[in-house]
Amino acid sequence: MRRWLPVLAVAAGVSLLWVWRSPPPEAPGPGHTDRPWQVQSLPDGSIRALGLVPGKSTLGEAIGRFGKGLEAAIFDSPGRGTVIEAYWSEAVSGGITGRLVVRLAPSPEVLEGLRARSPRPARTETGTVRYEIHRQDAEVVASLPIRLVTLAPTASLDEDLVRARFGEPEERLAGGAGVSHWLYPARGIAVTLTEQGRELIDYVDPRDFTWLRDTLERSAPADRR
Repeated sequence: MRRWLPVLAVAAGVSLLWVWRSPPPEAPGPGHTDRPWQVQSLPDGSIRALGLVPGKSTLGEAIGRFGKGLEAAIFDSPGRGTVIEAYWSEAVSGGITGRLVVRLAPSPEVLEGLRARSPRPARTETGTVRYEIHRQDAEVVASLPIRLVTLAPTASLDEDLVRARFGEPEERLAGGAGVSHWLYPARGIAVTLTEQGRELIDYVDPRDFTWLRDTLERSAPADRR
């Protein structure tokens, strides 16, 4: 899983409508209720995390929340399939900063159309093919729902801090090479801890947690950055 390899910038002339470099400052909220550990369970079974509702919020809503300084592309990777991801190199939520990736959930037909209209697909050294988003598809991509939200906090997390903020995990999943995933299925949260101090926090709809667990089990530790 390549979520934390930087997403390449979209080329001039085919850039998405929202690719500007300076996101606006986060609007202050009353007492900060959108810190990474302040995950709200909603009546319909979904969650709200970082101001977004995985499975319902769209990329357009994320842009309104975190600003227009993002990059987005389609990635076709061996063993991973084809995904659309948008990436903010710096996002702020509840006064906490970090890198943010959202994975979108297009229908197979929409995904194939976006890929077919890509102006300049490029193959990377790892064999992944990266497809730029054509500017005519900007509104389509902005309307897509978000399946997965991933935050890499700037500040390092350790077990004691994660336990204090998120509580004891319902399950722990060994990722190898000093990687441990702390799973909170009922709240749709997974926290990845590493010996190198490169932590990740994943958020999904709790009803989609089996998919997230399977994704973590398939991920090589070095590919999660």
